[in-house]
Amino acid sequence: MRLFIYVLCFFTLSINNCFCQLKPTITTEIGSFLGTSSQLPFWQSANQFGAVPNTSPALVGKIGVHSVTKTDSLYKQPFLGIRYDFEAFGSLESKSQFNIIEANIELRFGKFILNGGRKKEIYGLADTLLSTGSMGYSANALPIPKIQLATQGYIEVPFTDYLFAFQGTYAHGWLGETKYAPNWPNPSVYKFDKLFLHQKTFYGRIGKPSWKYNFFGGFIHSVYWGNERNYSNIELSDAEIYRRVILGLNWSASSVGNSLGTVDVAMSINGKKWQKYFYRQFFYDTGSLLNGRNLDGLTGVRFSRKSMSNNKFNINQFLIEYLYTNDQLDPSLAKLANLPIAHNDYFNHYIYLDGWTYKGRLLGSPMATLDKNLKENAGNKDYKLPILAISNNRIYALHIAVKGVYAKNVNFMIKTTFSRNEGTYGIAFAPPRYQFSSLIAAERKFKNGIIGKASLATDLGGLYTNQAGLYIGIMKRW
Repeated sequence: MRLFIYVLCFFTLSINNCFCQLKPTITTEIGSFLGTSSQLPFWQSANQFGAVPNTSPALVGKIGVHSVTKTDSLYKQPFLGIRYDFEAFGSLESKSQFNIIEANIELRFGKFILNGGRKKEIYGLADTLLSTGSMGYSANALPIPKIQLATQGYIEVPFTDYLFAFQGTYAHGWLGETKYAPNWPNPSVYKFDKLFLHQKTFYGRIGKPSWKYNFFGGFIHSVYWGNERNYSNIELSDAEIYRRVILGLNWSASSVGNSLGTVDVAMSINGKKWQKYFYRQFFYDTGSLLNGRNLDGLTGVRFSRKSMSNNKFNINQFLIEYLYTNDQLDPSLAKLANLPIAHNDYFNHYIYLDGWTYKGRLLGSPMATLDKNLKENAGNKDYKLPILAISNNRIYALHIAVKGVYAKNVNFMIKTTFSRNEGTYGIAFAPPRYQFSSLIAAERKFKNGIIGKASLATDLGGLYTNQAGLYIGIMKRW
């Protein structure tokens, strides 16, 4: 690990012309985290694809190798093509780590892409940079290794002259050893098994790209599954199990695997100076969408500047989001339990005890809270993992973020998030915990592909440790 960091220091601080900008693009980065506690502040840890240290202080390094396509135009690319991406992250801290963040190969044929490996991806119609995170599949966790067939952007519906278009993906992933309870309702007895991910998405667009108004809609459906007969007494063939997984069908009144996702709608308005983008993600976990008055979901509006002004200080993007997940009503679960009211337990699962996580991080919105990250558990040497991983999924959150440029060579970003957190319906917080988290980040461009980076993040409230954290780094691009 020390050798990895030293090599990155050498390459990042050495300014030379050994690598050209043609093929591939190479980036290296070194930096350090310092803070008032051993826990990283929320906005320095969330939505980083797992490329962050576990504790502070830490010395970190990244190296990325990415192929360069000949053109960004879908109309000028050759019918067949190949692309590769690689990124590694390492840290020197109290418990050092090394992770492969990306290792992916894409084969392009026409308007379709077949890729395999780890790949940075975000699904849903929410904003991808300033957002709190897409509820179904965000940028918060290490990418899951998978094989995926996807469209290359939106594809025209034949004979519609791009008035109607669609895009989609279909994937199979490998989750590795995952904790599960084979003898529910006795979750204290658990085992580990190698499980899989099934995932598909479909999104449609109405309106030509040149039009002022465009409308979008679609869904993501993800399922943890594998070896169901070992712990669920499912009397089905492997083919029938997979069919029920991909169609979301039940066995004995319960879904096969841990199935969840979002149904999304969005609208964009192209003005003369700004593009306005409105979106709504409806979150579903088993039968929650069957509740006609379910308000759970993520709502946002983003304003994007279409061209730079002559001002020294420019706001290029402005985002407001509201996240609400306190409803969780499930009429199908209430009927099964013969109760007037029953609730889902978002991101938790009664068999897959790690919940909707991968390698210790939430796959969905990072606004939900793992039990190990609560203020009373962070840094606690006597801490023991609970039966269920997520201890806070009843959330009201207002999020405001901006992105801009100063003096044409300093990019900056500000995030502020206010939230009311009520725990879960199984174990509620009494009283509710209020939380404020913020981030100020900036990048300064220098000559020869050198970029200086800095960020300051704070947490204040009852959910996380009251703390401040500073990151300073330097990145080199060849």
